[in-house]
Amino acid sequence: MGIFGGAPTGTRVAFQPWPVDEDRYNYGYNWLLGGRIGFVDLGTLAAGVSFVHRRYRGRVADNDLGVDLTYSPLSFLELSGSAAISLEALRPKEVKAAVGLTPVRSLTASLGYQRSSPDLWVPRTSIFSVFSEETFQEASLDLRWNATRRMSLEAGYGRRLYSAVGDGRDGLEGKNRAAVRASYRFGEELAGRAVAEVERIEAMENAATRVRLAGRLPVRLHNHPLALVADLDMLLLDEPIRDTSAGLSANGYLELPLRRDLRLLAGGGASTGPLLQRQGSFLVRLTWEFEAPATGEVSVQRGRLQ
Repeated sequence: MGIFGGAPTGTRVAFQPWPVDEDRYNYGYNWLLGGRIGFVDLGTLAAGVSFVHRRYRGRVADNDLGVDLTYSPLSFLELSGSAAISLEALRPKEVKAAVGLTPVRSLTASLGYQRSSPDLWVPRTSIFSVFSEETFQEASLDLRWNATRRMSLEAGYGRRLYSAVGDGRDGLEGKNRAAVRASYRFGEELAGRAVAEVERIEAMENAATRVRLAGRLPVRLHNHPLALVADLDMLLLDEPIRDTSAGLSANGYLELPLRRDLRLLAGGGASTGPLLQRQGSFLVRLTWEFEAPATGEVSVQRGRLQ
């Protein structure tokens, strides 16, 4: 079971005099809460139900219900599916299904299907919610090769069918998505990680190439374990939007384990792009992982038999 919640405070701290609840600049009440309840049956069946509710300036921005299911009847076969439903629009935001095969220990193949409505992922209170892309369906094939214990390589291709009825055209129009990703683990207990990813996505009116570099570097300060996390994400558009054809997001965080089940993450980042020229953010997150006490000789922790 997991529970989360929070409210942004940066704007109020920077621009509003205390007390912060006076709201004299009409920022309104921004907050979110959610959670997930999961179930695992001897490592072969995992299912969960999740919920998230978010408010922006006092109005509902997201109100979603999610379900997920994973079933492994055989050691080399995994069936999975998930769905996110908007309780405001009363229609699915996204539906996914996949069949995963592991013919050999180091190679995994996944055949997937996805149906997504991009307009529902934009908050309904945002001005950009009126500029939504068409709903699309995608059939995909993804491969993952664990070359060594430290190195893994991934590649994926998807054929997307966009609905073209909304802007005067009839039928479906096909587009492509392709991605490659490399991940390398290093350090003590392989806690460090370096990731490089390139993705190409085609849409109805435009196409984009995405390049991402990320890493996690474990360090020790006065014999206390820490981790530095960095993430650089760049997006290049084929056709400029508002005279801008590139977007960049850079983020950095410090992760500090306070106890075995308690972690603190703090940091921030900056981004620029076609829709927002400049934007900054700061994040402080406290994570508490807890598990129900097991009874009997068999206990299940994070989906694995112990």
